[in-house]
Amino acid sequence: FGSARWDARTRSAGDFLRLELQPQAKAEVEAVLAAARRDASLRAYLDEVDAHWEAALLDVVGAAPETRLVRGWDAVFEKLDEHATALVAMAQAPHFREVDAASDVFGRRKKLADDCDELRRRLDLWNDAQRRWVHLSTIFGDGASGVSDRLPAAAATFADAKRAFDRCRRDALRDKTPRIRPLLDVEHLPERLEGVSASLGDAQRALGAFLEGQRAAFPRFYFVGDDDLLGMLGGGGG
Repeated sequence: FGSARWDARTRSAGDFLRLELQPQAKAEVEAVLAAARRDASLRAYLDEVDAHWEAALLDVVGAAPETRLVRGWDAVFEKLDEHATALVAMAQAPHFREVDAASDVFGRRKKLADDCDELRRRLDLWNDAQRRWVHLSTIFGDGASGVSDRLPAAAATFADAKRAFDRCRRDALRDKTPRIRPLLDVEHLPERLEGVSASLGDAQRALGAFLEGQRAAFPRFYFVGDDDLLGMLGGGGG
């Protein structure tokens, strides 16, 4: 191997296999090459997943960060679920058991799987908070009247939730074209979004109790939907 005729630095894997090696040595070389091909295939897929989420953007509408709304949820969730499932399947594949736990491939797979799971959790929480906020903003938001005056505590709860949600949007959506991955770096984002949803849930329950009280006092309102009833009561809605 060290002679002038054989410089290992210029030889290919096929050159090694064409040598007249002993059966045991040949088997060892083939095992090394198989492991190299396996690792290269795994690295290629990890690179693909990594590159996708490094470039992926949130689809938002609205000018100022605190007024923006995220849309296009289905496409984002579909891709997150696709990658999360594939990364779990990779870890469970028989050939992955041969990957050294200290290797780059092993660590990157785990890191990407954790990132996909955490992004899914944060975006689920954002979607829930945004959905609740959009609904209640037509009732308790700026320009609404009637119901807010009758439910001052619920209106105040909504206002607190709005301020908290606005801060989340300023922190996460400040860029003109916000990327998805930096959501992982927003401090305490899950807890903050959970707080927004909890407060909005309290306001929603107070609103529901108010509407039921109106129906109990005026039975004809049982035949009127919530949005129409809110419109009749001056609370916006539909």
